[in-house]
Amino acid sequence: MSAVVLVALGGAIGTVIRWLVSRRDDEVPFGMIAANVVASAAAAWLADLDGRSGWLVNVGLLGALSTWSTLAVATAALAARGRRLLAAAVLIGTTATSIAAAWVVL
Repeated sequence: MSAVVLVALGGAIGTVIRWLVSRRDDEVPFGMIAANVVASAAAAWLADLDGRSGWLVNVGLLGALSTWSTLAVATAALAARGRRLLAAAVLIGTTATSIAAAWVVL
């Protein structure tokens, strides 16, 4: 199976998982935050995967599970609703927690 197909397959799975855990998010996007933190820790833990496994899991699945675009949109939406302090907390908290999760696993 080619790298493109593996990345696409992993990405499809990661996207569906992210959607499932974040579809009920209300004002605070806890599902999106959890998806980013878990994916960051898993990517650090599985960083040594290479070849087909790396393309499928690290690039595809975990890349789709944790997306900066989802974080950016959630943050911008909170700010647009006048919740600037909450938007900053979500942005900074998600970023810091994701980095800390990866660091702990490494």
